[in-house]
Amino acid sequence: MNERDKVSVKKLHSEIKEVTEVIARTDEDCTFDEYLAYLNIDEQSYMMALRSKLKRPTVFLKRNLNERRINAYNREMLQLWEAHMDMQLVVSPYGCVKYIVSYVSKSQKEESCNDNSKHKTVYELKNKSGFLTRRYKRLVIQFRNYREGEDKLNFQRENLMLFTAWRTEPSLLDPTLPVQFSQLLETIQSNRNNYCKYDNTFDNIDVDLMEEDEENDEESTVITLYYRNDDVDAFNNLFLATSPNEKVVSRALDSCSGTKSKATIAYMLTQAQNLQHKKTQNMQYLLKLCTETKYIVSHNIAVPDGISNGSPCILKKVIYGQLCEKGNREQIPIRAYVEFEKKTTGEKTRQKLKNIIQADGIADKTWTPIQRICRSFSLNENTHIQVTRNQLPLLPSNAQTIHCSQSCTYKNILFFITKNLSRKLLYTAFSRVESLQGLHISGIYKKPIRATIENDPSLREMIRMRSEAQLQFSLTFPEEVKNNENIIALFHNVRSLNLHFPNVCSDRTLLACDIIMLAETWSQPADRYEIDNFTIVYRTDCASTKRKAFGTLIYVKSALLPHINILFQNESISGTNHSTVVALTVCSKTVIMVYKSPKCQWLVLQQQLQQAINTSLQNNVHEIAIMGDFNIKYQVSDPNFKNLNDFMIQNNCLMILDPTKVSTDHNSLIDLCFSTNPQTNSFIFESATSDHKPIWIELTNP
Repeated sequence: MNERDKVSVKKLHSEIKEVTEVIARTDEDCTFDEYLAYLNIDEQSYMMALRSKLKRPTVFLKRNLNERRINAYNREMLQLWEAHMDMQLVVSPYGCVKYIVSYVSKSQKEESCNDNSKHKTVYELKNKSGFLTRRYKRLVIQFRNYREGEDKLNFQRENLMLFTAWRTEPSLLDPTLPVQFSQLLETIQSNRNNYCKYDNTFDNIDVDLMEEDEENDEESTVITLYYRNDDVDAFNNLFLATSPNEKVVSRALDSCSGTKSKATIAYMLTQAQNLQHKKTQNMQYLLKLCTETKYIVSHNIAVPDGISNGSPCILKKVIYGQLCEKGNREQIPIRAYVEFEKKTTGEKTRQKLKNIIQADGIADKTWTPIQRICRSFSLNENTHIQVTRNQLPLLPSNAQTIHCSQSCTYKNILFFITKNLSRKLLYTAFSRVESLQGLHISGIYKKPIRATIENDPSLREMIRMRSEAQLQFSLTFPEEVKNNENIIALFHNVRSLNLHFPNVCSDRTLLACDIIMLAETWSQPADRYEIDNFTIVYRTDCASTKRKAFGTLIYVKSALLPHINILFQNESISGTNHSTVVALTVCSKTVIMVYKSPKCQWLVLQQQLQQAINTSLQNNVHEIAIMGDFNIKYQVSDPNFKNLNDFMIQNNCLMILDPTKVSTDHNSLIDLCFSTNPQTNSFIFESATSDHKPIWIELTNP
């Protein structure tokens, strides 16, 4: 493609963009073919126009024109949500690793442990004979509370506690205390001289110096946040200029690639010196180094070792070396030793460069060497000349931009508000601090303007989508249909209630039901499975001490208990084969729970079911619902299912579950539901703990 074609394609791209914006404003909808006809171009020209602005591999999400508002990168939607969406389509493996490492290697990401918490922490003794509890108050005192002239006995007692060996405090409270004190006076005085370095009273000068040191220590832990890069650079430069520590300027070594004249190359190098570091791969031309000052690593040097872009550190020492450049030998900084917040960061690097560390005379084993690296960048989009910069990959970090601080957490921050910031920027800045006590604000804080229907088109679109374009769930939730005029009964093969009881207690779907029937509870008689607002009306447990795939449990809401009557219950146990049938009436309807083990004979279950149905009919209850785990696959060709289906038809019961769905994770339908009322609603739900799915029915009150 020649230059004329390139200009033509770029012009076409601008026209496409303008037309698309016009269509978007008019809310006009059209197909892709109509869209191309409107532009008067073919598909190949359209693709060439798109590619003309791409400089790297890019993923395009396929969608219709009328679906543009649900784009994950829709700017108006992001403004409405007032939040950050960490959603990216990463094409290159390196880009994916870089994105993940910025979160994995963030400082102070661990949950803090408050050793001074007043909450009791209980430890069980190794011999199982008892427990130890953390004390609310230390048993050993750290200073004296009494003077000799005011309370002589307590003065002597606390001196003995501080400077002598003792086991229990009551042993010191006896009449011989003055004698012990006089006998151990020499020992007390000796230990006092060893441990009480500042036993004398501080004068005013000492107090002032201590307070000044405390203020300096507090200030050194504060990270300053700005919105603009210029403010950050100005603050860091001022901080480095006023620091009393050793300072040095590391000058970058630039070189050009490309067949250009010497004058052009010299001009390009001069231009590169004046570029901001965000345009030079975060490599400053003049890097100001100051010991005992905070820096961050500006590039991924050793990602598996934790030395990645944004890793915070403190500069400890600068090593100089000679470099031959244009015949002149000069001393320049070639290495910087830093100390990372986490001691494990840089371990592999320190081991790899141990000979260099030893040659530099570094004794501290926590200092990590950071050496010069080379990175290339272009001066602008129109030139093909690449500038390669050799520099130490460090940036001052006493002040940072809001965006640069996103992967970090600090104990104290000072946030300078210089303009009206959006809600998402304020959220990002304020969430960098661990607690509210560590947040300090400089400037006038103005609450962001909340979006309204009148001034925000995104809010109007969200309201429209919520009312006209709501997503429909593939599942029906019992809590959505529950009301005062119906009863919800649920059956679930829970696969060990003993293991999943906390999940059952917190499952809103189960708790929304009126009757909960659980099978294979693996329970034992001593187990307690009470649920608030529910009453256990039927329960069977494992007979042996070993838990097995046995046990059933039926919960009924306590408010419904007066309307519940158990008509029939029967268990058939023969070795590992067993079946359980329980029939209960509620509001002139009978619900029969069924469980049959896989190897139990159908004839055994058939006899139990017939007895339960007959009992219901004898009590003049003709509307019957049968549900449970039959362990018989819903297959027309299966003889067992044919016998089951014929039996149900003889008793006027029909299958009310959708036969096209499955009730287990093994793509089988063995949890079944039958009813004499074909209008009974039945559903299959999902389970996060069992390979069986819950099934539930809705019974309407007469």
